[in-house]
Amino acid sequence: MLLFLGVLSFTSCNDDDDGEDAPAPTRSQLLTSKNWIVDTWDIEPAIDIDNNGTQENNLIPFFPVCFLDDFYDFNADGSYAIEEGASKCDDNDPTVIESGDWLWNSDNTRIIFEPNSGDNYEYKVISISSSELVIEFTSVNENGTTFTQTQTWN
Repeated sequence: MLLFLGVLSFTSCNDDDDGEDAPAPTRSQLLTSKNWIVDTWDIEPAIDIDNNGTQENNLIPFFPVCFLDDFYDFNADGSYAIEEGASKCDDNDPTVIESGDWLWNSDNTRIIFEPNSGDNYEYKVISISSSELVIEFTSVNENGTTFTQTQTWN
């Protein structure tokens, strides 16, 4: 009898398990779940951004502190805003730096930005989780050099 009660208590303890796992959040749900702040910003090939003769890959030290707390706010309705963080570089600057609409490309690997003013642009999504978003984009300088820039947002 004790053995039967022991087995019964082990098999009936978990009322929450209905045999099905909750579905993983979609990329859109992850993207809209929080405000995103750029944490790292790397560039390849390296550049001498401060003209001191040293090639740098990490661009973060060259941005003013007031830029580093700006954040991206993605909304489930497809709108977004890039907003000033707690520290503004100029008190007269607007709180919203840029706004518009965002969408995924056909295979959900690129975020396309359609700002209310200016040209559309897109970022390749390397990875996304509930706490980290890694994006990549390219730029070309006046000499024709293509640079790959990778940002990690937290």
